[in-house]
Amino acid sequence: MLKPILILTILCLSQIVLGQNAPSKLDILKSSLDTVPEKDQGKVYFKIAREYLEFSPDADSFMVYMNHVKAHTDNYEDNDLLYDYHYYMGTRLYRYAKYEEAAEHLKFASELSAFSNDSLNLARMYYANGIIQNQLGNEDAFHENLFKALAIGDALKHRTLQVTVLVALSIQSGRKKLIDKQDALLKQAFEFVDEVSTRTKINLITELVQVKLNLYERDSLDTDLKTAQKLIKQGVALADSIGNKLVLANLKTKDLFIKNFNGDDPESYFRLGDTIESLGIELDDPYFLLVGSLAKAESLIKLKRFKEALLLKQSLLTKAEKVNDKAYLRDVYKILSVAYYETGQYKSAYEFNDKYQIYNDSILSLEKAMAYAEVVEKYESEKKSKEILELTTVKENLELAAELKDSKLKQQFLFFGFLLVLLAAIGMIIYYWQRRRLINEQFKNAINEQKLLRSQMNPHFLFNALNSIKRFYVDGRTEEANDFLSDFSLLLRKILDQSSKVSVPIKEELEFLKLYLELEKLRLNKKMSFEINFNPSDFNYDDNIPSLILQPLVENSIWHGILKSDRAGKIEVSVTKEDGKIRCVVQDNGIGYHGVADSKNHKHQSKGLKLIRERIKEIGSFNIEQIYDRMGNSMGTKAELIIN
Repeated sequence: MLKPILILTILCLSQIVLGQNAPSKLDILKSSLDTVPEKDQGKVYFKIAREYLEFSPDADSFMVYMNHVKAHTDNYEDNDLLYDYHYYMGTRLYRYAKYEEAAEHLKFASELSAFSNDSLNLARMYYANGIIQNQLGNEDAFHENLFKALAIGDALKHRTLQVTVLVALSIQSGRKKLIDKQDALLKQAFEFVDEVSTRTKINLITELVQVKLNLYERDSLDTDLKTAQKLIKQGVALADSIGNKLVLANLKTKDLFIKNFNGDDPESYFRLGDTIESLGIELDDPYFLLVGSLAKAESLIKLKRFKEALLLKQSLLTKAEKVNDKAYLRDVYKILSVAYYETGQYKSAYEFNDKYQIYNDSILSLEKAMAYAEVVEKYESEKKSKEILELTTVKENLELAAELKDSKLKQQFLFFGFLLVLLAAIGMIIYYWQRRRLINEQFKNAINEQKLLRSQMNPHFLFNALNSIKRFYVDGRTEEANDFLSDFSLLLRKILDQSSKVSVPIKEELEFLKLYLELEKLRLNKKMSFEINFNPSDFNYDDNIPSLILQPLVENSIWHGILKSDRAGKIEVSVTKEDGKIRCVVQDNGIGYHGVADSKNHKHQSKGLKLIRERIKEIGSFNIEQIYDRMGNSMGTKAELIIN
């Protein structure tokens, strides 16, 4: 029997391109049809179809020759060939997301392999069917089939089968955000890396790269990033040796992510993007075409070659619309907005920036909805598992009680069974109450977060900023207007970016704060000055503070302190680290806290301070106090945040 090994992975890494050898082999096989006996032609048809499947993007030719195979099996009883037909049709239909049709073909193949008592083919059926069942939403069937396949692989010590199944299980763990479990499964598979084929080794390395990148995003450990880079080099060398351009494009795309994060020079980033785009052309793959083009456009923006970036406009839009992914469309709109702005085409810049904001807001809303759905799914799963466990325990106790002949013992067991049910019911009530309280608390926190984000930027600042831009233009101060507009746009982008994060590095928060203060200083005709004291060497790389937490305090100092004072205003911001705690102080020389309390805007300020207290209460403390001189005169206000 032909024993094909088709490795199905979720990322479709099994396509191999063999370069110059494939066409000549196809010609030889087609020529042999004239010389082989008619009863053996079915096997030749199958070999030709498999060549088209694995070594050529010509799906139509694959189907033509598979139809010849099916016709041959109808005329000649050949169960081995019939098995190969159903197996390969199933895997091909899987690639085109026709999961129900694929499952039907694999069902026939499974029956044929069971009939022939071929353990290895049966394991392949379990594996392939498990993958398809997972796509149909049957996760239990996925695990059941894959564990059966793994058991056969372990018994036969078939390393390729073992590694293939472990990789598929790891991918599923990754989908569930179980990164540590995913890493453990791949490490187990990597023990056999020297005993498997090059193709299987490449699949394993590719998945390991993705896991290491996920771990780096979560833990920010340089060791994970370095391991990913090392694995990418190994994978690229292996893929290059067998001409697997799909894996080459995949690995180079991951390398692109690393170079972007490391801030590599734009020229090398451009060259890598150009390589990925070329591979996308060879593979006729719209995803890699778009990724490569985006990288080139981003490089041109960094190199300040904005006119060249605009030349890619139509190409970028066409490719992004073909891929039809909101995140990529958002990135394209952002690039075009910057390019148009830097070339002085403000109307087009505004239009594309508006599209960028719409898509960005949509993506952020979707991410929050997905996160909420994930929490609900976990809750329902835990609840279901607990109910099943409790019902199973009760059932076992009742069955055991029924088997007891002694009536006294029987009554005791029935009593304990009833007691267990009662305790379980009480436990369920307590569990439900606790979960309800937790969900209510989370909902309350979400509402507070939304209120806080809405209060981050006083609407008066936005309107006054726009009026300032208008005033600059009217007064003929065009250069100042352009500078103000540029910084104002950057500020809004930073607000959108940081609003989606719970916490940010201290350096990022202070950069945002400095930009905000520079704008206010310019808008107020330098009526105020400011000073920011921060020594980065005193902090660790993972020292974060809640995003946009300092801006409302600075805004209060300006609006309710300095603007109401007759003297020249000054704001001092200092961030220090003392005994492992982060201390943030915002101090001004305005009219003071009591003066604010007497003003008509005190209600707005108190509401803002209340929201800050609610946000900080779980991780630190917040205090605000009046500052006096020796004579008892008010010298301003000092707000202090302590983050544990």
